[in-house]
Amino acid sequence: ALLLLAQKQPRQIPNKLFDYLAARRPILAFVDRDGESEQILRRLAGHEVVSDWKGPGATKAVEAILDRARNVVLDPFEPPLLDLTSERQFARLLLKVESVVGSSTPTGQPDYQQSASA
Repeated sequence: ALLLLAQKQPRQIPNKLFDYLAARRPILAFVDRDGESEQILRRLAGHEVVSDWKGPGATKAVEAILDRARNVVLDPFEPPLLDLTSERQFARLLLKVESVVGSSTPTGQPDYQQSASA
């Protein structure tokens, strides 16, 4: 099992999270409640997410992840995991940028006049 410590950064996703996901190992993650890292991990099977490291849930999560690490093989083709590939993330980013500045003209340059009139 892998350990991710990513608290007090609710809007940031540490690169280590993506490295851990690529390793296809169960993750014990101490992250912010309702943060970006928590949202990603809750969509994927096989991980334990803890937002209160002092609470009883932390002990249960450690026990659960140790049991799971012995018995679980994560599916590398799990659809939410595929959505986190850099190709898909950049495609979504490109669509968002184009929606803000306008689509590209045939020459490959953004059509700023069209987006300015919208």
